[in-house]
Amino acid sequence: MKKMLALVVALIMLLSLVACTPPVSSPTTAAPTAGTTAPTTAAPTEDVSGPVFKNNEELTILVGSHASYPYDENWKIWQYVKEAMGGKIKIEPIMESWDTKISLLMASRDQLPDVMHSANKITVDRYALDGAFVSIMDNLDKLPNFKNWVDTNPESKAYIRSRTSGDGNVYHFPTYGLHTVNNIRTWLYREDIFAKHNLSVPKDWNELYEVGKQLKALYPDSYPICNRESMNKLSVFGPQWKPNMQNKFYYDFTNNKWSYGIMEPEFKELFTLYKKMFDEQLLPVNLITMVTNDWRTLVANNQGFIFNDYLIRIDMFQNAARVDNPEFTLTAMEPPKGLTANASQLMPKTNSEYTGYVVCNTGKKDRVANAFKYVDWFYSEQGKEIVSWGKEGETFKVVDGKNEFILGEAGSTARTLYGVGTYGLYQLVDVESNEAQYTDESNENAHKVINWLEADFNPYEWISLNEDEVLLKQQYETNMDAYVNEQLANFFTSVRPMSEWDAFLEEIKGLGLDKMLEVYEGAYARTK
Repeated sequence: MKKMLALVVALIMLLSLVACTPPVSSPTTAAPTAGTTAPTTAAPTEDVSGPVFKNNEELTILVGSHASYPYDENWKIWQYVKEAMGGKIKIEPIMESWDTKISLLMASRDQLPDVMHSANKITVDRYALDGAFVSIMDNLDKLPNFKNWVDTNPESKAYIRSRTSGDGNVYHFPTYGLHTVNNIRTWLYREDIFAKHNLSVPKDWNELYEVGKQLKALYPDSYPICNRESMNKLSVFGPQWKPNMQNKFYYDFTNNKWSYGIMEPEFKELFTLYKKMFDEQLLPVNLITMVTNDWRTLVANNQGFIFNDYLIRIDMFQNAARVDNPEFTLTAMEPPKGLTANASQLMPKTNSEYTGYVVCNTGKKDRVANAFKYVDWFYSEQGKEIVSWGKEGETFKVVDGKNEFILGEAGSTARTLYGVGTYGLYQLVDVESNEAQYTDESNENAHKVINWLEADFNPYEWISLNEDEVLLKQQYETNMDAYVNEQLANFFTSVRPMSEWDAFLEEIKGLGLDKMLEVYEGAYARTK
């Protein structure tokens, strides 16, 4: 049995690496209203006839390389891109030490590439204020396909806004088409265990607590509500108790102001009930310090039955666990409603990718123009089709009117075989292409979960600060975060009594709370 459990956990860890999406620095803004389905990618209309560049035109593209699917110059998708582009496209991958190498590159601007794909917004914001990149919105005349996407996709303006840098300009091209799966968090429960014991899926947090106690009685060595990530998970639960609320700075779209979630009375109610669950060992006893591998072991070993995590955990756990237990079934459940007057059954909106291309400020007018032409091609119909699927008969086939990737041996994926969805190759994609890399079961759950997300991303995740604001953040917020996290852990583990909660809130105020609220109000105003 121990050997089998070790195998299951090992498989889950392997699947976690394979299914990882490109790392992101944060989420985006605005999508469909809760209860609606997210739109698919808008179809570009600009016709592309013949190569984009002449034979003698050169362009250098800098991309990163993911540890789980390292850049491969033989990937077919890159080959198809180069064929369509024409000219002399040179891909320069950074295989490791991205931050260090980008820092050295930025210190010697004469070495800048024409185009850079950044896997996070932090890199773009850091160097944009120094003039390293060229503004997108000032060059829309060079971007017919991108402009068409902006004009036809109802989410585009919000996505663009979320790419705003500290000077108010936009340099980072938004990616789109991965949002129906990637980075979505949801509540999941073991449907097979609930069915076996005739348990009801909880509709609110009282019922969540009660079903947790029932499961604890049935499985005494379990931690039924098996969450991880210490206190960070409270941000995910926040909107179920008050719209938009998180356990950090957040924008209150109801009252049109910035707030700090821990100061809210609703947060105290959430925290108090969550602590009660911990005290009764409905949550893992080592929640504060637990690492992800320990959490995976609990779930794989039938010691955790309800948890909130990434949607893609469905495939990760089921593909491994069903080798030994075919009945193992994880299913998304509608978020349990909080116990406050303005409670909801919604989750924070996190399904974004803060990755994408930037055009580098090489100071060479013709190369900058071609760099924009390069990025714009990815927003064309041809570009979207190639990066999404490749070529029929080579990378995909049509079965019953539906595209399917042509995969080889068991375990092969379109990402590792062809480069689909790797750095630089997902600027604008068909949602069906991304979903094709997951099981139908996972996608069916995703189509439900997307309707349980709030309408807006928390701007705190993408807001960019100018130089003065960064200094204030370093002066106040860094210390505030450290102190708050320490004290929350103390309250949670009863090192500090809840009777001192009000005093704790006064302590937070004394750490520069009002100053930081002013900072975020000002930074957010620049994006309007």
